[in-house]
Amino acid sequence: MGCPGVEEGRKVGTPDYDIDPCSFSVPPPGTLGNKGRNSVTSPRSFSIDANLQREFLLNGKVRIQFRAEVFNISNHTNLRPFSANSAVVYSGSYPGRVNGTVGNFTNTVTTARQMQFALRLSF
Repeated sequence: MGCPGVEEGRKVGTPDYDIDPCSFSVPPPGTLGNKGRNSVTSPRSFSIDANLQREFLLNGKVRIQFRAEVFNISNHTNLRPFSANSAVVYSGSYPGRVNGTVGNFTNTVTTARQMQFALRLSF
């Protein structure tokens, strides 16, 4: 529905707008808020790395080793947890105004899927 500083119709739960700042309010001066600790958490991080290795013996003294490594094999996007700018919901004095970058995820923690191959000759 929107609130002061937030336009109506913004979809909550996307990387651009992860939390709804309209569900928060600034407590009056001299009072404590009632929002619990850790009530807003960042997305979980998930990554799988894999390694495959095979060694071949050519003759009594020469060996060839082939190695393939894959990082973030599922290619899962891991969004960066809240930074100092995106965790502040309201700024200024009472009643405050909504921070325009609240809940924005602009960076990732891990890289996209990466593969590397190696061939080693030992003699």
